[in-house]
Amino acid sequence: MEHPWARALITCAGFVLLLSPLALWVAWSQAIFIGVLYTMAVTIVVVMILSWGELISRTVLIWLHRLLI
Repeated sequence: MEHPWARALITCAGFVLLLSPLALWVAWSQAIFIGVLYTMAVTIVVVMILSWGELISRTVLIWLHRLLI
């Protein structure tokens, strides 16, 4: 005797098995995308800090030069 919910359960299991690779692909794609964004953000922050440091050091050197002359 076939249970009425057995076919629905098998169908749901089939969909889960079919969609699992897609879900894994989406998860990996998002992880890679987030990693790329994080790397870009860190790079931009480091470049900004270095450029501000260079600007500040130049300003300090100019002021020291003016004070000493």
